[in-house]
Amino acid sequence: EEVPSVAPVGVVVARSSDGLSMNISWPPLTLSQAGGFVDYYIISYGPVGDSTRQLLNTTQAYVVVSSLNATISYLVTVGGHTVLGLGPTVSVTSSPLAGPTSTASTPSPSTGPTAPPGSSMLTSAIAGAVIGGILTVLLVVAVILTILILRSKRKGRLFIGTNSHDMSTKNGKPQHLELTSIN
Repeated sequence: EEVPSVAPVGVVVARSSDGLSMNISWPPLTLSQAGGFVDYYIISYGPVGDSTRQLLNTTQAYVVVSSLNATISYLVTVGGHTVLGLGPTVSVTSSPLAGPTSTASTPSPSTGPTAPPGSSMLTSAIAGAVIGGILTVLLVVAVILTILILRSKRKGRLFIGTNSHDMSTKNGKPQHLELTSIN
């Protein structure tokens, strides 16, 4: 795995008709662009000219932001994050008007979004890595359980329980649940 080598391209920011929310979307990074699997995308947004930014992360290639000021433009920054860190970001400006306002994206020279005062990008990255690790472990456990169930179905039986105390026995041998297929 590596840090993504490119920023997301084709970022679209569309303001709602009342200007109080915006939909931010982009095509997901490919495995080769991301240098592996993207754990999540980091999105920062805030009024143009203001250094205060809100930070979000999502595993999807879109996010909807609400409670905006309908009369001002917002600067939106998006970047992909793998287990090794945040890749290049792209910044797009939305106008206060409804509808798609920016479809062209220009990569930002910075390596990531600006954190609001008092917050820590490192903390956010660590939390994302921990969540990504937990999700990976859960996925591996689910795959192992699926394989075990499929193997037991092929043999026509499924053991019930995790030890001899949990299994019903007959003549000292564990009993099996016979699986039959109804077609």
